[in-house]
Amino acid sequence: AVSGGDVVEHLHLADRLSRLLPFASGGLLAIGPALWLYVRAVTPPGLASSADASRAGRRVGRRVLLHFAPAVLLVVALLAAGSTSSPAAAEPEVRRSLADFVFLAPVAAQLGAYLLAVARRVFRARGELKQAYSTLQGRTLNWLLLTAALFAAVLLAWVLSWAVDVATSNLMTNLLSALALGVIGVFGARQRNVFERLREPKQMPMFAPEREVAAVAPPKYARSAIGDETAQSLREQLAQLMARDKPFLENDLTLADLARRVDATPHQLSQLFSQHLQETFFDHINRHRVDAVKATLARPQAAGRPLLEIALECGFGSKSAFNDAFRRRTGMNPSEYRRRQPS
Repeated sequence: AVSGGDVVEHLHLADRLSRLLPFASGGLLAIGPALWLYVRAVTPPGLASSADASRAGRRVGRRVLLHFAPAVLLVVALLAAGSTSSPAAAEPEVRRSLADFVFLAPVAAQLGAYLLAVARRVFRARGELKQAYSTLQGRTLNWLLLTAALFAAVLLAWVLSWAVDVATSNLMTNLLSALALGVIGVFGARQRNVFERLREPKQMPMFAPEREVAAVAPPKYARSAIGDETAQSLREQLAQLMARDKPFLENDLTLADLARRVDATPHQLSQLFSQHLQETFFDHINRHRVDAVKATLARPQAAGRPLLEIALECGFGSKSAFNDAFRRRTGMNPSEYRRRQPS
């Protein structure tokens, strides 16, 4: 809509299509809300229960119009103002006027605020994913950050171009927008739904006296905290399972998979990690993997074996994930750790 308005102006068709120009201006205030709602739709509250997620979805549906209210009000105001002026007086501007700056500055600020909200949402979603997945490979949501970064680049170029003539400013902004949308389309089409496994309904056995059913664990447990006795029993079962079956060797182990093996719900197990073990499921599993790598490196048979081979054997899914987890756990990279081991 915004680019179409620029085309109408530069083809000198504003007098014939004056009724369409307000929609182009309103489109400026719709970009931020549209992007924010899109990112919110593909990063739902992944660890919320199905009932909570349903209520959240209804709230989002009711609030959509509030996000687009400024755009709608602007269109209505411009249409009303246009009906009292002569369309023939509309001429394409060569340089931006003071009135343009007064109008465009809040638009730029609004889009910038939505871009910040998008980035915050993605980082928050990453934290939630660590509560349910042992690896974030393919689940980092970097493409959404790329989307926000591309829009931020377009926004910056648009603001900086206000100093030049309107035709050059619009041309540069539209070309950058087209490039950004092309990149977003290519990357976005290749992404999978990283929350899909979180939403799968699972019939979970009950653990201890708490009789609460939840497909996945919510981030806060004020109303349904497990008791100390239940937590201790669950903690012992978890420790025995880790020592006996070593489930952390599976490179895509999930919270739901582990909960099934200790006869608990994902909700209860997530509470155990958050409230009693003071770590995420992601950190807990990768800590065991790092310890397994260290134990392997301590054996004479590991001499000469590639580090990546050992890492994959111990449950890591990629070299980058292995290096990051090992460095956080030991304070040094795997190669340095290996060099410090006795011959």
